[in-house]
Amino acid sequence: MDRTKKYLLGFEYLKIGNFSFADTPCQLKTWVSEILLNLRDARYEKIGETLYFISRDEEIVYIGEFTYTLKSRWLSKGYVVHHIYDKLAEALREGSELAMWVAVCPYVNIPDMGELNISKSLEQKMIKHLKPDWNIRNRYSADKEIWVTKHCMRLDKLQPTS
Repeated sequence: MDRTKKYLLGFEYLKIGNFSFADTPCQLKTWVSEILLNLRDARYEKIGETLYFISRDEEIVYIGEFTYTLKSRWLSKGYVVHHIYDKLAEALREGSELAMWVAVCPYVNIPDMGELNISKSLEQKMIKHLKPDWNIRNRYSADKEIWVTKHCMRLDKLQPTS
């Protein structure tokens, strides 16, 4: 069994690395980072726009996407800089194994136009479907769902009035 690949909601994900505490903390502009993302291949820093998830042991605890590169979203001087830093640190202190998984091919083909990256849309659907513990900022609230259902309509569902 390949423990570096997973399939989730029809997409393939590759385990690209694990998080760990560094032997030497890094002083950044306004704070100190002690966490590394140990990539299985240094070239993964250059992965472009994609969907990813963080697993804690075997549980998906965070889902996200980045627009430019993995490095620009997650790393500074090789150290982790991300808004879930405190959650990562707490889980590492508790002895959890934290891994990052990225979507290998988050695209759909548009006839006569080519591929379209759907990472952002997949991120929202997966958060709504899986409800990971660490996705607090973007979690769909029941109030929002009720408001959308009550006040919004899809244009393709409107019936002609004439």
